[in-house]
Amino acid sequence: MAEAFVSAPLAEAMLAADPTLRPAFEAKLAADPAFAADPQARLTWFAERLPNSQVRVYPVRREE
Repeated sequence: MAEAFVSAPLAEAMLAADPTLRPAFEAKLAADPAFAADPQARLTWFAERLPNSQVRVYPVRREE
């Protein structure tokens, strides 16, 4: 996921758009103190749930 200043608003939008996402996120926060204390892990959690997620995929140009 991108820098936190870009990712955080996207995560908020995801929470607003998907009513099942907030309970899952809050359950993860409650169950995993290390996750709750790690802002990057929380943003990664959202990145993994992006539709058509392109996390850790690099664009490659192919010469023909």
